[in-house]
Amino acid sequence: MQSLTVYSDTDTKLNAIKTYVGQRGFDFLKITKSRQIPIDVLVTKERLQEFKNTLRANNISYNITIDDVSEIIHKNKEQTEQQNGKRVRRAPRSRINLESFATYTQIVSYVNFLQSRYGEIVEVFSIGKSYMNVDIIALKISSGTGDKPALLIEGGNHGREWISVSSALYIMQQLIENPRNREIFENIDIFIIPCLNPDGYMYSHQSDSTRLWRKTRSTNRFSLCRGTDANRNFDIQWGYGEASVDPCSEIYIGREAFSEAETKAFRDFVLPLQDKITTYVSLHSYAGFILYPWSFTNISPPNLRRLNCVARRVRTAMARVSGITYPIGNSHDLLYPTSGDSMDWVAAHTRINLSFTIEISGGDYGFLPGIQHIIPTGNKIFEAIKVFAQSVDGRICNIN
Repeated sequence: MQSLTVYSDTDTKLNAIKTYVGQRGFDFLKITKSRQIPIDVLVTKERLQEFKNTLRANNISYNITIDDVSEIIHKNKEQTEQQNGKRVRRAPRSRINLESFATYTQIVSYVNFLQSRYGEIVEVFSIGKSYMNVDIIALKISSGTGDKPALLIEGGNHGREWISVSSALYIMQQLIENPRNREIFENIDIFIIPCLNPDGYMYSHQSDSTRLWRKTRSTNRFSLCRGTDANRNFDIQWGYGEASVDPCSEIYIGREAFSEAETKAFRDFVLPLQDKITTYVSLHSYAGFILYPWSFTNISPPNLRRLNCVARRVRTAMARVSGITYPIGNSHDLLYPTSGDSMDWVAAHTRINLSFTIEISGGDYGFLPGIQHIIPTGNKIFEAIKVFAQSVDGRICNIN
């Protein structure tokens, strides 16, 4: 498998490339409407020559960014194994290695430790079971009793997006184990689902050959291909736009909306709390955007001014520590029309006022960040969470 960066400077060229979206053998990691932003795509060996012929026939320039993706996967695995054998940097009393990508077993162990050590502010629970009957672990961080508005943070929707999970863990560690951050949740509660898709996440940890697994692990009728793209499976314009009805596609929508145990668990957790949660943040990787609704249309949501205000403040906070300025806007205009994602479902079918996605930018190899990027990325996302926390109770951007 090769990783290509493709440059489409006209609509004709972009349309020629987009004919491959959703097809077997192609995994579009980053594709936008902008002719200024290049497209990143993984192509299997079997489809590679065909794709390159199409590019040449349409006078589309490209670079081979990674000649053999499996080599990078193996290199990152060796780095992780070496790091696990070293003395690691941890917060006082912490039991999570913040310099390595945790397994799901380690995540569960860590959140249980947090509850046992910081039970006065931490409550651990399961929002439901995955397809493989694994508990989808979540925790609530609260400074006390009372009816407080809440922030919901979710990572690990896609199995291979390890940096979204490590960022959620970093947020947990900073909020709970660093006393200086207690003021962040003095007047609000915070819910964190570090890994919504534990089956896919665990499968992506199994071997080099499974590292890029994106979907859930459910079986599909009449197909040997497994899994559904959980972020195309929510009941919001389901099946519209850049999505696929092919079970072997990376963006397969599932047999019906909410066909997946994981998306149903999320729905059933959120709906009873929709009058408590005011801000929702979904962590993904690796395009490097701050997104808000809608993904399926360019019609502006009614609270656009407030969404844009919060997003701008988040962008400033992240740039202050990273030097990287993320574009902000709705997914439909910045990326491409999609449907069935959690951000839009929350915005359309709950009373949660603010719904966002952060597409975390990658490291040396974009979609495969090395362990050296875990802490800097976590710190960047934590700065964003500080701003989102201020939006929960109207301390910032309290506008219509």
